[in-house]
Amino acid sequence: MVVKVHGSVRAACPQRVLACLLEKDVEFEIFHVDLDTGEHKRPEFLLRQPFGQIPAIEDGDLKLFESRAIIRYYAAKYADRGPNLLGNSLEERAVVDQWLEVEAHNFNDLVKTLVFQIVILPRMGKHGDLALAHKCEQQLEKVFDIYEQHLSKSSYLAGDSFTLADLSHLPAIRYLVNDAGMGHLVAERKHVNAWWEDISNRSAWKKLMELAKY
Repeated sequence: MVVKVHGSVRAACPQRVLACLLEKDVEFEIFHVDLDTGEHKRPEFLLRQPFGQIPAIEDGDLKLFESRAIIRYYAAKYADRGPNLLGNSLEERAVVDQWLEVEAHNFNDLVKTLVFQIVILPRMGKHGDLALAHKCEQQLEKVFDIYEQHLSKSSYLAGDSFTLADLSHLPAIRYLVNDAGMGHLVAERKHVNAWWEDISNRSAWKKLMELAKY
């Protein structure tokens, strides 16, 4: 059954879901939601996602939102297809979940705020808060320092295999490197840079970048 993904292929959270579907070779169809016109806040979309955020998916009778919940679902549903994105044991799964939480609470919000201030607002013809962006950059320096130390001991965040913990970082880091001009945060750290080069060259991510036409 084809998964219906409601969102924008160029937005970070839908990309997290689409990357997972591509890793698992799950057929999907994208139903574009125009953020510029506020389509995600309209009553008909709020029936799919009551908080007015993207993405939302339909898989048969299942309707689901929140990108990290969605990727956990598909990684488990198609555990026997494609790469194992969850870990092999209870302990490994716990470590994957740990780093997913790190990404959600210690990393993503900083990137989101920084990109909004120095990329999104200027595109809208507005002035971003550069002081706030700089503060986020300084905090991200500390986060990436922790990543650098951790990745000096393993190839991926949750061990020696690519998992959801790594996949979930792809959209935000792409924004940092390609849109926000913050590639130095990655490039200046040997192990973070090697990790980024690895995960961003996966065939599933490259396919998604072709779909997004960056």
